[in-house]
This record gives sequence, C-alpha cells and structure tokens, in this order.
Amino acid sequence: MQFFGGSEISPSPPTPTTTTGNNAHRIYIFNRNGVCLLYREWNRPLHTLNPQQDHKLMFGLLFSLKSLAAKMDPTRTSDLRETLKYIYNLYVEYVAKNPLYTPGTPI
Repeated sequence: MQFFGGSEISPSPPTPTTTTGNNAHRIYIFNRNGVCLLYREWNRPLHTLNPQQDHKLMFGLLFSLKSLAAKMDPTRTSDLRETLKYIYNLYVEYVAKNPLYTPGTPI
C-alpha cells in the first residue's frame, strides 16, 4: 500500500523477534449493522470457532464496550454538589457529633 509520503507499507504486522509467547494478530472492520467487511489474521495457531461465530462474538464485545463507555462518559453526569453536601451534612449530624462514636471504628 502507498500512502501520502510515498513510502511502501506492508499489510502484515511485523514478525515477533522473541520465540516465547504465542501472539495472534487479528483485524476486524465492521459496518454499523455488524457485518464484517474485512478480516485478516496472522500467527493464529488455534482455530476454535467458525468465522461467522468469531465475527459475531467480536462485534458483540465491541458493541458492549461502546455502550459501557457511553454510560461512563463524564459529560452526561449532572452536578452532584448538592447531593454530596446533603450526604456530608448527614455524616456530620449523625456520626461526627455523636459522643458515643470512636474515630476509626465502622459506622
């Protein structure tokens, strides 16, 4: 393949220099509907699934990771200052001001 710099780039990953370990390299490209557009593999000694099942499992993993990342996105969280102030005031009233409470013991 040639890119903007005019240098030639090999479509296969570099061969590992160490003899220990079993590195399998795979690339998947899916469309939005979950159809695998491109699949390549290098150094994969063990084939456990047929390709259709393998593609479905990988797309399911990527879809789940995408939804998890969307739920953990900090820009969707509202301002929690009032909630934290309320919890702090409860702690002060019922724990810190309690004469029977010994610091360091479970609440």
